[in-house]
Amino acid sequence: MTEIIDYLNQNSDSITFTKMHGLGNDYIVINLMQPIDIITNSPGDCARILCNRHRSIGADGLILVMESKVADYRMRIINADGSEAEMCGNGIRCFALYCYTHELINKMSLTVETLAGIKEVSINNTDQKSQGSHYTAHVSVEMGTPIFDPPQIPFILDKSYPDKPYSDKLYDFDYQIQVDQQIFKGTAVSVGNPHFIILVPTLKDLPIESVGPQIEKHEAFPERINVSFVEIIDNAEVRARVWERGVGETSACGTAATAIAAVYYKKKLTNKKIVVSLPGGRLDITCMDDGKMILAGSAESVFEGKILLSQL
Repeated sequence: MTEIIDYLNQNSDSITFTKMHGLGNDYIVINLMQPIDIITNSPGDCARILCNRHRSIGADGLILVMESKVADYRMRIINADGSEAEMCGNGIRCFALYCYTHELINKMSLTVETLAGIKEVSINNTDQKSQGSHYTAHVSVEMGTPIFDPPQIPFILDKSYPDKPYSDKLYDFDYQIQVDQQIFKGTAVSVGNPHFIILVPTLKDLPIESVGPQIEKHEAFPERINVSFVEIIDNAEVRARVWERGVGETSACGTAATAIAAVYYKKKLTNKKIVVSLPGGRLDITCMDDGKMILAGSAESVFEGKILLSQL
C-alpha cells in the first residue's frame, strides 16, 4: 500500500469513473480498455482507496471494464476490501448498462467474461432521467446453474458442526456450523461465488453485524462466504439481509438473491419465479426448467466524475 500511495502522490493524472448501483449496491466503474497501469497492476489497493466512503468516492466495489477474447467484454469485480469476487449479480447488470450508455455496444444484449464463466446479459429498457449521465434500466442476466456439491462451493464438511451434515428427507443438503456457542443451520451453494443461506423466523433484531463476519470467515469456508438470512413470506416472495464477503452488509446482492431462490425452490418451499425483497429493493428470480437461473432488476448510473490520482 505504501508504494501505491507514493505513486499517487507523484502523479497528477486523473481517472474518469462512473458511479452506479443496483438497488443501492453501489460500484465505481472504470474503463480499462486503455490500460491505466496503477489500476491494472494494483486493483486491490486501488479498490481499498477508491471505495473508502470517508476519504474518497465510496462504494461496495470497483468494476473494471476490460477487453475479452471469448466474450464481448470482460468484467473484474474488486470488493471494497481489495479482494476479487468471481461474480456479482448487481455489478454485472450495472456493467451492461455502462457498456450500452457509453456506446461500447450498439445492441441490447452482450456476453461478459467473468471468473465464474461467460454470462449473457440483456438490457430490457433504458431511460435517460436527466441531461448528462443519469440512466436507469431493467437488466437481466443468466446466472448459470447452482452448485450444491461441497468441494465445488467450496465447503469443508469436516469443519461443520457436528461432523455430519444436518439432515432429514427435505433438507439433506443442509449443514450446521457453530459461531459463539450458537448453531446455524443453512445451505451451502455456489452461483459463481459461494453462499450460505440461513432460514430465520424473522429478520427483526437480527445481529447480522456480529454473526455475519464470523460466519463469513468460518473455517468451513476456505474462500470465505457470503451469508444470507432469509424470512419466507409465501411461495412467491422472501425477504433477506445479506452479509457480503469482503464488503459487509449491503442493501442488495444479486448472487445472494439467486442463491436464495435456488435453495428454496429445491426445497419446494417457493415457486419457480419469486421476488427477493432486500433493504434496497426487489429482485426477480426465475428458476428455469434446465436448471439455470435468471436474475432481473433495476440498474442505474448516478453520476460521472474524475478523481486526481494525487488526491487519493
